[in-house]
Amino acid sequence: MRAEEPHSGRVLNYSLKDGLSLGVVNSILQDNQGQMWFATSDGLNRFNGTSFQVFRHSSAQTNTIAGNYIKSIFKDRHGTLWISSRDGLNEFIETEGQFRRYHPQPEAGEKSSDISDISQAKDGNLWLSLNGSGFASFHVNDHRFTYYTQKTLAGLSTNAILNVFEDSKGLLWLGTREGGIDLYQIDAQRKLKKAYLDYSQVPKARVHRIFEDHQQNIWIATAKGLVLFKRNESRFYKLNLPTDSGSEIFLSFVETRQHQLLIGVQEGGLYRIDLSQSRRPEALRLERVKASNQSPITGRSVQSLFIDRDENVWVGTYGDGVYLIGHEPEKFALHTQRTSPAKGENFMRFYGMCQDKEGKLWLGTDGDGIFKSNPNGEIIKHYVPGNQAGDLKDGAVIAAHRDRENNLWFGTYSKGLFRYHPQSDSFQQYAHQADNPGSLEKTTCG
Repeated sequence: MRAEEPHSGRVLNYSLKDGLSLGVVNSILQDNQGQMWFATSDGLNRFNGTSFQVFRHSSAQTNTIAGNYIKSIFKDRHGTLWISSRDGLNEFIETEGQFRRYHPQPEAGEKSSDISDISQAKDGNLWLSLNGSGFASFHVNDHRFTYYTQKTLAGLSTNAILNVFEDSKGLLWLGTREGGIDLYQIDAQRKLKKAYLDYSQVPKARVHRIFEDHQQNIWIATAKGLVLFKRNESRFYKLNLPTDSGSEIFLSFVETRQHQLLIGVQEGGLYRIDLSQSRRPEALRLERVKASNQSPITGRSVQSLFIDRDENVWVGTYGDGVYLIGHEPEKFALHTQRTSPAKGENFMRFYGMCQDKEGKLWLGTDGDGIFKSNPNGEIIKHYVPGNQAGDLKDGAVIAAHRDRENNLWFGTYSKGLFRYHPQSDSFQQYAHQADNPGSLEKTTCG
């Protein structure tokens, strides 16, 4: 995706019909082998570019994934995949194609295994949100958990932690279910100390995602709007950025290499904010991301976003599966012209096509003559079949050609060959004549 053309690539959709286990895609990543992974509410999906492999829980096999509802999938700095579930943490063992399970126990003898989020800690370990039982640090070397709850961590406002994010400056951001954020400073010994900032601009609402952009500013997606923390000001801004649908529930983030911040909205589709130029918060603008035909990518809730190694954007939705927005612009533009209702068809069929010396497109149709258009699809003139001198005599134009002298020729289904004369804007017919051996062998080109 490019700053000036963020939606110019080809858009593909993968859903149940293609083998995806469910249309609700909560999390996306790419492994070191280039394969795509999709966490859904009914299984984990691996996609090799052609087909899907679905991993599901089996009560008879302990080396399967712990549960089918998967909220988060994460690749650590070593390339290992970690998968959340409602019954613990899962490590994918690549060499075996199997899973190893780990069950957190914040309270002695009490298992609380509902993990809603996984993220990287700077020391190489993982941060886990335990969805009602606080949060934890998972030590990847010895598989230990260190637990943080209101009983063990001073200043923690709630145990209902939905996401945990450690930023580049050593701040630990905690998104809560209903109370906005909590914020802690991580010292040199990895101890947590409450960071006191003015949170008054952060709504007391569910926090869906916390994200750090290339300028080290923090973005917070909440159920009551979008919040920006300006690092150089140590200040929070509640942004007034209306969406087309009126939704104020923001769900997901990702930033492109061109510094376009892509934002998923609940029941509102995909939006972007241009971060390529430094702007004051009040100057930021929210723009709907559309496909090359100017239609929105999706109107569904965008649960997850990911940019792969080729800079393609993957858009996980609630109900529509996943969309792929190609990084490279479309090589061809799709032009469709609606027919009249009497034709009984939804779109025109184009057959014979050529380009004149001025770059205009000449599009032959199956029954409706020739359209002359600009390369962007704008119709300049429509040549319909008629019975007057110089008219096109057949609407079924099945071949078109520009010769080396820039003359345009059109072959029709039943009325022979036509040459276009630009000076008179008319057509000259060449057809079979029984008494003329120099004429066409036959008039029908079909």
